Amino acid sequence: MAVRRAIVLAAGTGARLFPLTAERPKPLVRVAGESILSRLVGDLTAVGVERVVVVTGHLGEQIVAELTAAHPRVDLVFVHNENHRTTNNIYSLWLARDHFDEDFLLLESDIICRPEVLEPLVRGPAGTNAALVSPKTWFMDGACVEVVGDPPTITAPTQIPTGEHRAHHFKTVNFYRIAAAFARGWLTDRLGEKVAAADLSAYYETLFAEAIDRGLTTFLAEVVADADWFEIDNLDDHDIAEYRLKSPEERLRHLETRHGGYWRYPVVDHCLLYNFHYPPKKVVDHMAARLDFLVREYPSAQRPIAEFVGRFYEIDPARLVIANGVSELIPLVLSDATRPVVVPTPSFNEYEAVVAPGLVHRHPLVAADGFRVDPDALIERARAVGAGHVVLITPNNPTGNAVPRADVLRIVEGAAAIGARVILDESFVDFQAEGRAASLMPDLADHPNLTILLSLSKSHGVGGLRIGLMASADAEEIARVRRRIPIWNINAFAEAYLRLFTAFRHEYTTSCALVHRETQALARGLAAIDGLTVHPTDANFVFCRLDPAVGDAPDLVLRLLESEGIYVKDCSGKSMEDARQYLRISSRGEADDARLCRALARVIAAMRTAAGEDR
Repeated sequence: MAVRRAIVLAAGTGARLFPLTAERPKPLVRVAGESILSRLVGDLTAVGVERVVVVTGHLGEQIVAELTAAHPRVDLVFVHNENHRTTNNIYSLWLARDHFDEDFLLLESDIICRPEVLEPLVRGPAGTNAALVSPKTWFMDGACVEVVGDPPTITAPTQIPTGEHRAHHFKTVNFYRIAAAFARGWLTDRLGEKVAAADLSAYYETLFAEAIDRGLTTFLAEVVADADWFEIDNLDDHDIAEYRLKSPEERLRHLETRHGGYWRYPVVDHCLLYNFHYPPKKVVDHMAARLDFLVREYPSAQRPIAEFVGRFYEIDPARLVIANGVSELIPLVLSDATRPVVVPTPSFNEYEAVVAPGLVHRHPLVAADGFRVDPDALIERARAVGAGHVVLITPNNPTGNAVPRADVLRIVEGAAAIGARVILDESFVDFQAEGRAASLMPDLADHPNLTILLSLSKSHGVGGLRIGLMASADAEEIARVRRRIPIWNINAFAEAYLRLFTAFRHEYTTSCALVHRETQALARGLAAIDGLTVHPTDANFVFCRLDPAVGDAPDLVLRLLESEGIYVKDCSGKSMEDARQYLRISSRGEADDARLCRALARVIAAMRTAAGEDR
């Protein structure tokens, strides 16, 4: 017989959700336009629950008013916890003991879920206890259980330190089915003992753990996917919950406006570009052990940090500017541009965005020529427009192809002959087959008109640390840029990393070689998909053209996100012909890349079928 009753604990203040809880209780915080609690009541009635007992506390009158108005056909019972500020949920459950006369669901009021996840609890064997559990992931707080036996049951909930959970650990969702006999008997007695002893600061889970440890009862395990529910304790949780409840189109728009931070959401990110095999665990552990200092203490100024970076790249630190990512440097190196800036396109859009529109001169690269940069044609274009700067990315983003080193030198020398500077972005150079041998960094002294930019965030896999560098033999150019950055533009975490990374040069080189091999394998996998044309790549990503007969890139990106939870880069915003047909797909390692190829093949096949049906 299905469970017909639910007890929902909703007495807390929700201080961690301030200011959303400044004037309303936590259970009434809106997520995608509907309160957490009202959504939960709707989910419960959808699976056949007839009576919902709500234990209120902080601003309880608001809960009563909203639920009564929103669910007039539901049998709602309200129990108020007058002592909600000084007691924990063990007391709220005690106050609901009059409703233990039949099997019931016990639920917390700060969780959103898919209604179907409640079905195993509602339809489970009568007279049994059960817990909804989910594979423990890194962002989940709270007690862990293990699932053992047949039928599967849970062990007593225990606290597992952050970062120490393993594959056999599961998180309790805090949704339970409680048998009436257990609730009316031992549970009521233990709750009463706690109340009599005024021991009301504990959680009811401690009693469940006690009952399991003493062999008094068992809790069946009902396992649900971590994507099917979410607990909302703070503003970050709220943002993620909002994302999960958006439509596919809204999810895509949400991601497109973030320009990063995708890891917070249930998304496999094949959009952002970084080294998935670096830094080594030793580096991360070293920094983690010094977390207190890195949070509290000031970093060094520019000069000492540049000295550590100079040792890695074997360059005079006086020729370096260390920045908060290349994105900090791009507007600085082009800030004084008064003459035209020539940019081969498609390119990284920031180089075009920071220059006055009238000064940007695009030099189109064409697919028929493999998006190759012709050195002579580029310099002739720069000469014709009277350029003051030529921007060159190699390997190029988004096309992935590298300009041969000899051609780069010809461009630098040709630019010098017409009085122009070359801004050379080598952010992906270490992923080329020849690695750093392709870099012009050792040649700086011979080319004072050359400025090299390099994103360590990408090549070293430390995007969150935001590290970029500028290198030039032009002392005046270095001084000009240094004057425009703050004295502490590099945070202590980034400095700690830079003080360590020279010791791991071999591991770094090995990781880049692995990225190169995996990206080439990804390119082969993508090329095998009917409907995709894949361009050769020297970077850690692949540039692809979708057959117009299948559809366009924006539609493919949306479908892939909706059906597979995978996010790739739609290049329709690039300055190029036929841009809506192009995708940029980053390598995440062998397993994720293989999964992507399978998913992409399914989505493209579905699009091809839909396109045929439309015709």
